[in-house]
Order: sequence, then structure tokens, then C-alpha cells
Amino acid sequence: MAVPAAAFVQQSAWANEQLIEVCAQLSDEQLDATGDGTYGSIRQTLLHFLSAEQYYLRRVGYPPASGTELTAEFPGFELLARVASDNGSALATAAADPTDVVVEGTEGDGFADADATVFLVQAVNHSTEHRTQIITMLTALGAGPADLDAQLDGWSWGDASGAMRPKAD
Repeated sequence: MAVPAAAFVQQSAWANEQLIEVCAQLSDEQLDATGDGTYGSIRQTLLHFLSAEQYYLRRVGYPPASGTELTAEFPGFELLARVASDNGSALATAAADPTDVVVEGTEGDGFADADATVFLVQAVNHSTEHRTQIITMLTALGAGPADLDAQLDGWSWGDASGAMRPKAD
């Protein structure tokens, strides 16, 4: 049985949105915290992976739906949540698109051209890595739910999305 590619990006988008909800409750001191082996502060990491999703989407022909481009300036959690939602919708649409889009390499790329699927896989992988880094920082700070990593996993997404159904009694 083949799993639709859109399911992978839907889970990643859902996890992004859940993590943003948790981070929105943090103090400025916690949001500016960093950890060894992580990208930067929690605030910087959120901006980094969500703006990277926008970059990957532009490369495969799906610019941000909201027209909001993230910059180095933290936009606040309301806008960040909207960008995450827009990114998730666009990634799911791109993943479900049956066309064989080929992305031409640019001067800075290490390739002449690449299938769009490479960018979609990278978007999910990159966001997952950085969510894990934020979870690590939250754990070190003693902030957020103790089992946040379990709350963002595939099982939790399956339950939240209705893809898992309870056993009949």
C-alpha cells in the first residue's frame, strides 16, 4: 500500500502548528534560550525552518499564499502560526500535484536540475530536525509539556487527524 506523499507534509505541518502553540506560551527569556548542537535560539529556529519551507515552496512554484515572507525579524506568534498554516497547505498541495516538476539549479546549487520531490522531502526533513532541536531546548529549560516529542509524533497526528480509529468494544 502506498502512503500518499501529502500525508507526510500534513503531519509535519500539524507538528509545526502544535509546536508554535507551545512556544507562544514561553517567556522572552525562554524564547531566546539556545542549546548545544542546535541552530540558535528557539525564536531563531522557528523563523529559520518556516522561512526555509517558504524557500522550498518558491523553488517548486508555490510561493507563500499569504504573501508574507518571513525575515530575520520575529513577526510574533499570530503571524508565525498563519505562515505555518499557509506553508502546510501549500506543501500538501505540492505533494499531491501529479505533475513532474523539475527545478532548475541556480548558481549556488550543487545540481543542474532536480525533481521537485527532493525539495518536498527536504522541507519535511529539515522542519523535523529543527522541531527536535526546539524540543531538546524546551526539555533543558523544563518548559512545555514533558512528553512534547511524543505529542508531535506520527501516532499523535494519526489520532488528531482521525486517521486512527478506536477499537470496537
